[in-house]
Amino acid sequence: MDSLLIKQEFSHKEMTDHVLMMKKMLPNTSFSFNDVSVDFPPQKNSAIISSTLALHGETKSQRFTDAYEMEISTVKVDGNWLFSSFAIVEFMEK
Repeated sequence: MDSLLIKQEFSHKEMTDHVLMMKKMLPNTSFSFNDVSVDFPPQKNSAIISSTLALHGETKSQRFTDAYEMEISTVKVDGNWLFSSFAIVEFMEK
């Protein structure tokens, strides 16, 4: 299993720009979040979100579905929940 850890601050604009870039690169791709759970650690103003991310799409030659186990760390700043890090572990390809 490969894993990917992204830990940096993203502004709302940066996050939106990344999503729009992916939509342009993979126009026939959709995604869904399944089996979502939220854990609130003892320290206040933080949460860990666990989910399965499923990507469905097609290339020029075939359709594909990829699934990733995803862990998202969040923090509450001035009443807003913000992403602080993403950890993605690929566990299945089809």
